[in-house]
Amino acid sequence: LELYQNPANKFVAGFIGSPKMNFVPKEADRFFTSNDISDANISCVGIRPEHVALASNNNERHLEGVVEVVEQLGSDTIVYLNYGHNELFVVRLAGIQSVNVGEKIKCTFAPEHVHGFDRNGVTIPA
Repeated sequence: LELYQNPANKFVAGFIGSPKMNFVPKEADRFFTSNDISDANISCVGIRPEHVALASNNNERHLEGVVEVVEQLGSDTIVYLNYGHNELFVVRLAGIQSVNVGEKIKCTFAPEHVHGFDRNGVTIPA
C-alpha cells in the first residue's frame, strides 16, 4: 500500500496497480492547474485510472478525449481515451457505465491524487 500511495519513482508508480498509472507530460498539462504541478523540476505527472471520474459540468478542470476502447467488466468499466498524445489515457469507472466508442468525454480528478516526476523519473514530493 505504501508503494501504491507513495511511489519512489515513475517505474514503481507504473508497475504497482492495474490498470497502470497514466503518465502525462507536463507540456500536455491542459487539465492540470499551476497549483497541481507548480514545481519547475516536474517533467511528467501521474494519475491512477481509479482516481479519475467523468466531469459533471464544463466548469470543472478536465481532460477531454475520444473513447477508443471500452471494457465492461461488471464491477468496473475501463475506458481508454485518445487525448492527442502518444498513449491512451485510462479511466476506471465503478460499475456499468454508458460510454461508447467514438464518444467525446470529459474527465476530472482530485488534485491530491496527482503525482509529479522529474526528468529522471524520481518522484517529487507534493
